[in-house]
Amino acid sequence: MQREVNYTGWVISACLIVLLASGIFNLIIDPYNIIQIVTLPGINTSKAGAGDRIAFAKTYMANKIVAKTMIVGSSKFDIGIDPDSLYLPESNKPAFNFAVPGSSVYDQYRYLQHAGSKAKPNYLVMEIGFGAFLTSPDKPENYPPSTHGFEDRLLVNYDGSMNNDRLLQQLKDYSAALLSNTATYDSFRTMLAGKSVWLDKSGLSSGWLRFGSEVRNKGYFSVFRDTLRKQMTANPGKIIDNESPAFKALDDIMQYSKDNNINLVLVMPPYHAYQYELWTAMNLWEELENWKQLIVDRVSSFESSMSISVPVWDFAYYNNITTENVPLPSDKTAMKWYWEPLHFKRSLGDVILKEIYSQSGAGVGVRLSPDNIAQHLKRVRQLKEKYKNENTDQLLLFKEILGAYHCCPS
Repeated sequence: MQREVNYTGWVISACLIVLLASGIFNLIIDPYNIIQIVTLPGINTSKAGAGDRIAFAKTYMANKIVAKTMIVGSSKFDIGIDPDSLYLPESNKPAFNFAVPGSSVYDQYRYLQHAGSKAKPNYLVMEIGFGAFLTSPDKPENYPPSTHGFEDRLLVNYDGSMNNDRLLQQLKDYSAALLSNTATYDSFRTMLAGKSVWLDKSGLSSGWLRFGSEVRNKGYFSVFRDTLRKQMTANPGKIIDNESPAFKALDDIMQYSKDNNINLVLVMPPYHAYQYELWTAMNLWEELENWKQLIVDRVSSFESSMSISVPVWDFAYYNNITTENVPLPSDKTAMKWYWEPLHFKRSLGDVILKEIYSQSGAGVGVRLSPDNIAQHLKRVRQLKEKYKNENTDQLLLFKEILGAYHCCPS
């Protein structure tokens, strides 16, 4: 009997020792970048696990930095806008990239509320993507939408009150980050990845680690093709509706910025020309123009009523960067500005910041207003026609993609 008791005690003790050792190991490696007690270059700086759980990681990371500038948006800004960029003025730093892949405009507002509940930023650079504003006309959506799971770990509720459910969620999250088998696995992944940083402390995710092996092995044409084909059935019949949740969330963000003296800049991101051609094939070009007009009208109305300025920058049109040639299928040459038609490289993110803050006149961005929107849209149509006339080889490649997957009108 005594031997059985001793055996059971040894087993329990061994399990507790393993659990404690695992917890200490995960605490030091910190695979999701949410604890940040020690930095060991080449050992715990990769954060490969955080790269797979960006929303989770950034929710906790945002409260560990007092940022003067907050960057919000989706995956395009997540990998494309560097908070430490030389083209972001020093007076605007430190900055934190709180852009989350797959997030809606409402999600982005909630993340902003969460981060701002600790310390309000002075500046906000926000991506407003066309796809985030497309909605199905036959599926009316409530606003605010029903509570999402991610909101349980935010510091505040939609109405600004403290979130009483957060403590329990935080306990669950930290327990999982320290004691779960998944966390231990991700800690080993972090160590084995060495100096390859998936997600740094400023919130910037690595475009190379997301797309690098794919473009290296398959070539840019194949990656462009795969991305375009995925979209071909994603938005049929969708429209731009100025009463949709996305527009109402944008109203909330503008009002929040006004109430908290935050200098807000809205940015229409620079998609590749192939993306505009796809939207044309999907009968969405007029919706794209309508969206830009509605954004300008809505922002202008808000500016007039609140006596403030909210710059709207359009980088979403044909220019010498967005028309970068896509390599032939057999060509593995690297592209300078793009990973694929939706996601641009950090080099183009620097161009965006330079244009916004230095107004370099590089011809890759236009600040929109009620006075110039009509002329701008007309000019973009002319640039679209120019691209069609001067890039027949590129359009043949595009038609190869389109013709191989029958979903869209010719």
